[in-house]
Amino acid sequence: MTHRFSRSKMLLLISGIVLALSASRLAAGELEELDFAKKLMRDGLYMAAAEEFQRFAERYPGSTHRPEALARAGEAFMKAGKANEALDVFDSYLEAYISGPDACRVRFHRGRIFKALKRYAESADEFLLVADGYPECSLVDQALLEAGDCLLSAGEVRQATSVLRRLVQGRESSDVTPRGMLSLSLALERGGRDLEASEVLQKILEDYPKSPVAALALLNLAARASARGEFDAALAHLDRVEERFEESALRERASLLAIEIHEGRGDDARLLPEARDFIDRFGDSPKRKEVYLAAIRAASRLGMHEPLLKLVDSFRSEDIFDDPSGEIRLLEGRALAAKGETERAIALLDDFGYDHPRSPLRDDALRLEADLLYDAGRVEEARRVYAALMLEPLETAERGALLERMAEIAATHLADTTSALDYWTMALESGGELEEKALFRIGSFRERMGDGTGALQAFERLLARFPQSEYADAAKRAVRR
Repeated sequence: MTHRFSRSKMLLLISGIVLALSASRLAAGELEELDFAKKLMRDGLYMAAAEEFQRFAERYPGSTHRPEALARAGEAFMKAGKANEALDVFDSYLEAYISGPDACRVRFHRGRIFKALKRYAESADEFLLVADGYPECSLVDQALLEAGDCLLSAGEVRQATSVLRRLVQGRESSDVTPRGMLSLSLALERGGRDLEASEVLQKILEDYPKSPVAALALLNLAARASARGEFDAALAHLDRVEERFEESALRERASLLAIEIHEGRGDDARLLPEARDFIDRFGDSPKRKEVYLAAIRAASRLGMHEPLLKLVDSFRSEDIFDDPSGEIRLLEGRALAAKGETERAIALLDDFGYDHPRSPLRDDALRLEADLLYDAGRVEEARRVYAALMLEPLETAERGALLERMAEIAATHLADTTSALDYWTMALESGGELEEKALFRIGSFRERMGDGTGALQAFERLLARFPQSEYADAAKRAVRR
């Protein structure tokens, strides 16, 4: 009897050991598969990792590791850019583990996905569920900030203000608090409460003076001051950014805003050095092209021709150089002309009309080229360019001045009285002083050509329309003749 009992006991012991070993092997197999999926995730193979995590969840429905596998599958889909797949997996997690260890994080991820999809109302709802449903979660502050920002994006300013106040005033200070204050100031501003918004920004400077958010507050205060026309105050805020913060991105934003302020005020004397300093300091900025152009324009308006030419050379040497309208080319031509480098300016402008046929600056470039050719004594070439300019839709005054120049070239340089007479006749439409001059010139040319009747008509018309004209006495003498 005793022997039989001992034998049964031994069999039970052996069975227990076998079962324990089997369970251990199963658990080891689970962990091995889970670790493999995690390795794929670490290696950046997100789709493969997501599929492995999903397979694990399906293969081991009762595993204690299943919640983790589902949560990680959703995260892997997120990193792979598969928003819908991630949402489906997160839905599965919440259906099975609404109070699971990763439920807060899963809700938060859902909010991030909806935000990326610009479904701001749904995103805000998810973030608020994090704050309300999981008060002990470490993501609550971040969720409140995200909810406030999404509500702002959805146009729900009042609700956004309430949520952000809950973060800023209803919870202990955290790393998220200064960012919440910045968003709160924006919500207050959009709600028409500018004074409160400015007070919140000042509070950031007092409570978090070394935080990068303080720099953003200074930038915001500068922009507000500039919008009110308080430019010196705005620039003072920007100087504080430069003094307090080393981050290149913050200094870049401050410099860009200073450039914008100087440009808006027409303060080229301060704009030019600020823009040149920006070009020297921020070699990778995506705004370099705009700043180059602002600097070149300022140099042109200041008449600083040598700095302008150096800026143009520097800009042209960079990959970002672009001059679709030919503006830089025209400003360079003007600078060269002002320095007396006429031939270089003419060569630069020679093909402007062909290179920029639809540029709004084409007429200015043609006019400058023609004037330079004329001043250089290349009269016939100048006449051809002026003739091309005549085909453009010019203002009346511009057309009149051009006709006067063409008449002068024809009469003085080409001895072509007939063409000169034609140009002066066309100039009559200009009215004013040019019409007076045109009538006198027409009368004089007609008289010189032996056309007494035509000359008399021109002089009499001049006296009738402009009795006080500077040409009146000469016209009267001609009539008496």
